[in-house]
Amino acid sequence: MSALLGSVLVLTAGVRFGRTLPLLGSFAITLTALFTIAIPDAQVFRAALGAFTFAWPVFGSYQFAVIASGTRSTRVGAFITAATFAGTMLSPIAAGFISDRSGFGAVVAIAAILDSVALASLLPLLRRPAS
Repeated sequence: MSALLGSVLVLTAGVRFGRTLPLLGSFAITLTALFTIAIPDAQVFRAALGAFTFAWPVFGSYQFAVIASGTRSTRVGAFITAATFAGTMLSPIAAGFISDRSGFGAVVAIAAILDSVALASLLPLLRRPAS
């Protein structure tokens, strides 16, 4: 349900708030969720999971928009979609492998690092005006 709400937010907000604010907001929600998800409390876990799944489609949609507006390639949409599905397919396998060997905290740390790298990679594109 929270992923649906995040998606509806993207559809209703569009570019009304620009691209930077939704990216930074969803990134902050994601990091907060990642760092609270391991707290041994069922309500905190549910809230963190809900926040994470809310923020994911928001970040992904605006990330797609930023990348697409930063290139003239007509194939970028196909590449982004393929990369997203590959990551969605491989992430649980990688997380299980890492968790078995290093614990859940390592999975959370790697996810936070990868999310930070994803945001950092968008910064040069955010400085350009939207096409």
